[in-house]
Amino acid sequence: MATSPTANLLVTTGDDGLLKVWNPGKGTLLRRLKLAAPASALGFSADGTILAAGTAQGEVRLWDTRTWREFPLYSSRQGQINALQFLPGNRLLAIAGEQPKVSIVDLNTREVVKELLHMSASESCDGKGCVRKRSTQAEAVLTLAMLDGSPFLLTASQTGQVAWDIETWTEIDRPVGFPENWSGLGWRRSYLATTARTRNPMASALTVWDPRRNGPVAGLDIFTNGDTEVVEKGATLTLGASLAVDPLNRWAATRVGEQVSVWNLEDQERKKTFSVKMPYFLHWTGDGKHLVVSTLDRKVLVWSAETMEPAHFLLDPAVTR
Repeated sequence: MATSPTANLLVTTGDDGLLKVWNPGKGTLLRRLKLAAPASALGFSADGTILAAGTAQGEVRLWDTRTWREFPLYSSRQGQINALQFLPGNRLLAIAGEQPKVSIVDLNTREVVKELLHMSASESCDGKGCVRKRSTQAEAVLTLAMLDGSPFLLTASQTGQVAWDIETWTEIDRPVGFPENWSGLGWRRSYLATTARTRNPMASALTVWDPRRNGPVAGLDIFTNGDTEVVEKGATLTLGASLAVDPLNRWAATRVGEQVSVWNLEDQERKKTFSVKMPYFLHWTGDGKHLVVSTLDRKVLVWSAETMEPAHFLLDPAVTR
């Protein structure tokens, strides 16, 4: 699932190989786009004029969202595409797949201009202190993000994150102003998501972090590992925790287990909490007026940020992510 950073568009994917383009504010289906294989990754350009879809077969399809004219297909030879990220200017596209590399592709020439090997670092401690050790093997990247207002492309694998300076293509171990652990929040977001320690050694706080100030903007939900787990058909599922910030930096949404909360970022006040069965992704629409939640049981739920009430329930049996 992906929302446009500038327009009121929501795109969902399905096992049937269809992309469905919605107006989430009205709950209406605008368009269907047929793929040869199910989409495994979606990405919008920063200005919302290009939609990219990566498939399980390693193909990347691209459309002009103003006319829905399709650009020529690009074959990545990376196996299933895990993540896509446009770089500023829309000419370069970062592609992460099953291969342990990120390809930077010039969409005009269709040439790979750079390959990034993601080798994350982890902290190792002993009686003398802690040191950061870098992995000796490249890993498949699962998520990509650009930090708005910075030259940093953020790559993340199962074991860690790396920031790349796209002006020099150098790896920055820990950029100035970054917390120890972080994740990107998407286009038009100048903040990072992180977790902070609390007085309870067993608990953490979902936190919005401002790299420019080198400090937290807001500390939101406090949770323990047990809060992120649910029992489904006798089995314990770990749903984890995440947060999303709207493009206008007014609202934040947090997900802890099956509880989704909406917060006012300025006063760090929780406005409302919803119980959602098996929530998965959190997204804000480009105008910041609606929160979109997809679930593991293939539903798409839309809430109004102004009224804090459900706006639409998009029951689409084909939606998977």
